[in-house]
Amino acid sequence: MTMHRERAPRFTLRRDLPVDRQVAAYVKALIGLGTLPPGSPLPSAPALADELGVQRADVRRALALLRSRGFVESAGRGIRVAAGAPDVAVDLAARLRGIVAEARTAGLPPAEIRKLFAHVLRRAL
Repeated sequence: MTMHRERAPRFTLRRDLPVDRQVAAYVKALIGLGTLPPGSPLPSAPALADELGVQRADVRRALALLRSRGFVESAGRGIRVAAGAPDVAVDLAARLRGIVAEARTAGLPPAEIRKLFAHVLRRAL
């Protein structure tokens, strides 16, 4: 089974982000788009690593991260999309709120946080 389907975004490796985080974000995007619906199996870590052109260890770390956040679950000897996988936007919003809270705790004023987010978005998009 390949993850590159009609509605799947293309995986492009970036140098400025950890590979495991990029793989996790890619799988989450496929879940969010419905390309990988709840209950659907994921390719094995070696197959996914080969398909994406990354190391198996990076895929294993990505899958462990996704499992810890409730996006995927073990299914016998494999992994599948969790039936109750969180909505990608809801998960992202919760994490962003945590980042904002951390910035406020560190003493950054709201205007500085907005500038920081704008800077990161310009570089990322």
